Amino acid sequence: MAIEAVLVDGIENERADLVRLQPDQRRLQIRFAGISFAAPGRLQLRYRLLGFDNQWQAADSERSANYTNLAPGQYRFEVEAGWRDAPAAGGGIGLDVAVLAAWHQRLSVRIAAGAGLLALLALLGWLRLRGLRLRERELEREGWRARRTI
Repeated sequence: MAIEAVLVDGIENERADLVRLQPDQRRLQIRFAGISFAAPGRLQLRYRLLGFDNQWQAADSERSANYTNLAPGQYRFEVEAGWRDAPAAGGGIGLDVAVLAAWHQRLSVRIAAGAGLLALLALLGWLRLRGLRLRERELEREGWRARRTI
């Protein structure tokens, strides 16, 4: 059993132990193979991407896994072989996948945006209160003049 190729947006990835997807990269394809000289018709491969789909998927005849638009984070791709009439016994192979966050998806940017929004709301509240106080003073002066003339 082996991972034959890892393609990111159709371009083969050079590094075999870790795949890094940049924020603008959308498609990940992992091609794998399994060989059995004893009973090739009974060999069955299955795969999963931990962190995305923890359930095992049976490999089709193309022997590839395709993922699009993965959320930023760390994933682990695993593939293992077993016999058609018996479950896989573990001992498969794996590959680490890291999807990097775009600038607007980073926690620090979201915290800064939230703090900016709260500051803006506080400023708007302060401006509204200031305007009301100015109007109150103006009305008090008007009322004072009206009382004096009576």
